[in-house]
Amino acid sequence: MAGLHVAASGSLLEFALEELPSQGVGCISSLFMYPLSFTEFLKALGNESLLTVLEQAGVDVPVDEAFHRRLIDLFRTFQLIGGMPRVVREYVEKRFALPIEVKSGSSGKMRSMHMFLEERGLKRGIRMSLENFATYGSIETVPLYCAGRFHV
Repeated sequence: MAGLHVAASGSLLEFALEELPSQGVGCISSLFMYPLSFTEFLKALGNESLLTVLEQAGVDVPVDEAFHRRLIDLFRTFQLIGGMPRVVREYVEKRFALPIEVKSGSSGKMRSMHMFLEERGLKRGIRMSLENFATYGSIETVPLYCAGRFHV
């Protein structure tokens, strides 16, 4: 099978390769990818001016209150969205994020989800759990077994 090119990826690939009896011949190139940082998130949103403010800030150079509030809001959004490039791209294009809570069990009152929706003024949320399909006010429950087929 000379000339066969193989590309492999995955978060556990490094461990899987350790178990192989040999690495074969040829060239192995590793590329490690990480989620976007907050500064990269700001760049993706086109907020280079806020990024400049953030980079210039320090103990002797405090951030103006208005900029600070905006940065805090964007950081909260970043925590909600996360740093996965495709999710960030979707958010940049649509400026919308649907909150999804994942629970390993089937019980719970969804207080944190209700509080989050109210705090953000959102009308809809998704909860994934061991429970079957259901709707509780503005929260739709989707069984975990459907997570791979779930499209917003």
